Amino acid sequence: MAFVSNITGDEEKNRRGMAARVEMGEYLMPKIAERRANPGDDLLTAMVTKEFDGVQMSDDDIRGFCSLLLTAGGETTEKAITLTMRNLLDHPEQMAEVRADRQLIGSAFAETLRFTGPVQMIMRHTDEPVEFSGGKVEAGYTLELLLGAANRDPEAFSEPDRFNIHRTDMEFDKAFTAAADHTAFALGRHFCVGSMLARAELTVAMDALLDAMDDIAYADGYEQVETGVYTRGLTSLPLTFTPNPDFVAE
Repeated sequence: MAFVSNITGDEEKNRRGMAARVEMGEYLMPKIAERRANPGDDLLTAMVTKEFDGVQMSDDDIRGFCSLLLTAGGETTEKAITLTMRNLLDHPEQMAEVRADRQLIGSAFAETLRFTGPVQMIMRHTDEPVEFSGGKVEAGYTLELLLGAANRDPEAFSEPDRFNIHRTDMEFDKAFTAAADHTAFALGRHFCVGSMLARAELTVAMDALLDAMDDIAYADGYEQVETGVYTRGLTSLPLTFTPNPDFVAE
């Protein structure tokens, strides 16, 4: 992820990113071969054995998909969970509402995507000239679009710098579809195919955390630090809490 978001061209980040790509391939290729020889009951086996429109995925297809799943699915989900928890801790009255009505977890997540989305920037290529904001971008250019800025646009959202799980200018039931009011999953034909998976992951995680932890608070001396441009999140989130003795992990 450091390689993908290395917009400054840092040579060390490029070196480490390329090394990680090679090492991941060296790790995965034997695993893929093993699943082809001895199928199991897991996602890797499904990719090895299933056909899509009569075509099976090649080893390189599977390696690339696993890389995408790790970066696009893991990195963003980890950040989304911590950012949602942080936003609710910063708004205790809304935290209490979510605790009492777990159906509001989806609203808290959707508002987090708008307010402090884990993906702040996305790149798009111009196939034809585009005019906006008094300027013109010719065809063939790559644009770095700031999703975080679009999600704080005062022309689109009232009080955009306020976290509000009950805001009336966002349709929460559409927040994980291509008709979403926010831009955290992008729009159009490039809308994130993992949006519903992200919703399911965060809902399960937050529901379990709220069941397991009472009296959640920031650890003494904790100072919030956010980092990242392409993906952005907290460097850490140390908490204190009272364990719920009746909680049983499923």
